[in-house]
Amino acid sequence: MTADQIGYGKTDFLELKEKDTANITIPCDGCFSCTDCCPMNIPIPKFFMVYSLYTLYEDVSLQTVYSELLASGNGPSDCIRCGRCEEHCPKHLGIVGFLQDVDEEFEDL
Repeated sequence: MTADQIGYGKTDFLELKEKDTANITIPCDGCFSCTDCCPMNIPIPKFFMVYSLYTLYEDVSLQTVYSELLASGNGPSDCIRCGRCEEHCPKHLGIVGFLQDVDEEFEDL
């Protein structure tokens, strides 16, 4: 899996949910409503999917995917905590807090 394959459309997120519904770390559907309004252009659902997969399966290859995502643009640490993403999230997720969790999990990379 590469960064380019992560989170393009709901299919990836729905497949993940079907496999491990009870264990999803961040219940994001991958609609990208949050990314569309993010002033920092963070591809939030992509980072959430990598984090969820990493915490579910402890697959260290996902550390590389995370690094690829960071190399392609802004990441969780670039969040300015404006909350626009949360206002636009149809699931009303605490996105700002989740981004901080993701950043802390991968901070040593």
